[in-house]
Amino acid sequence: MFNQKVSLTKAILIRIIFGSALIYGDFPTTEDERMVGIRTFQVSEYTKNRLANMASTFSQENQPSNFFTYNSLRQIMGQNFIQALEDLDKGIGNMVVVNNLPTDPVKVAENITLMLLNDIMGLQCVANADIQNGRQVHHVTPRQGFEKSSSSRGKNPMSYHTDGSFRKRPFDFISLFVVRGDPEASTAFYPISDFLSQLSSYDISEMQKPQYIIHAPKGSVDSRISRQCSLIDRSSSNSGFNLRFPENIIKNVTPLTRSAKDTLDKINVAMQSASHVRRIKENGSLAIINNGNWLDMSSLYKGVLHSREGHIEDMNRLVLRCQSYRDSSSKFTDSFSAPLLLAAKKLPFFLKHL
Repeated sequence: MFNQKVSLTKAILIRIIFGSALIYGDFPTTEDERMVGIRTFQVSEYTKNRLANMASTFSQENQPSNFFTYNSLRQIMGQNFIQALEDLDKGIGNMVVVNNLPTDPVKVAENITLMLLNDIMGLQCVANADIQNGRQVHHVTPRQGFEKSSSSRGKNPMSYHTDGSFRKRPFDFISLFVVRGDPEASTAFYPISDFLSQLSSYDISEMQKPQYIIHAPKGSVDSRISRQCSLIDRSSSNSGFNLRFPENIIKNVTPLTRSAKDTLDKINVAMQSASHVRRIKENGSLAIINNGNWLDMSSLYKGVLHSREGHIEDMNRLVLRCQSYRDSSSKFTDSFSAPLLLAAKKLPFFLKHL
């Protein structure tokens, strides 16, 4: 009887202290995180259960309204967390991490992702008919036949990159939600400003010229796409500039001029010292990141690069990924490049200057 009273008192105190809020704390865990604009949140078990209940009945088609979902999430998750996501959308900060989210069943995790991105941040998640039957939430897991590739379908480590660098318009935001982790592999994050700050203003200006051909990595579903473009590109919408930074930038970018090659060499040198400021690998960890989009060139360079550290051992590892835009102009079609562009990758460098 005494234990029951203690438990009841403890439950009441928790309810008074935390209310319906998400958080044990909004806390950057290191000074490095604080400096580069990463905010970290920890879900309580009480909130985890409430969120799971809401997500289990969520349907984009049947929800009363975005306003209804927004207010319900604000009550469950707490205003600090909601504000962090809204700030991220406005270009304040680079990344929001939340731990201990519900992952079972997977549909609950998918719905949580869509609720946070669509209804809180107002983003448009991309549904590509050629990728996983048009899912907005992609299941990133190793696939048979692609195990040795450094792609989302492979098991090998991946170098730091932004998503969609070879597309007509790179994605503004990426979310990565660990549903089933692998102790041998993690997703790591590195601030874009750290490596760009090592380059000169001349190098930055060279990155803004369309003197590069970016190739989609082998093993990806888009592996036949190549695109001539700049590495810092004015967005085709009103959302500013995007950094195009493909996985294995030296291998997957062909320079078309001598100055472009020199710039790539300098980028490669700057990236040699790249070290993560945050990693996620535990089940229930979600990272929502700025994918290298900033609203104007006068502001600090926003966003983080991400990579896969370690070699995946568990073929059942599952990470949910959403690639999204700030607006509805995401319906761009990516066509395969002209044969000349595809051939350029295989030509010796000096032939391009004849």
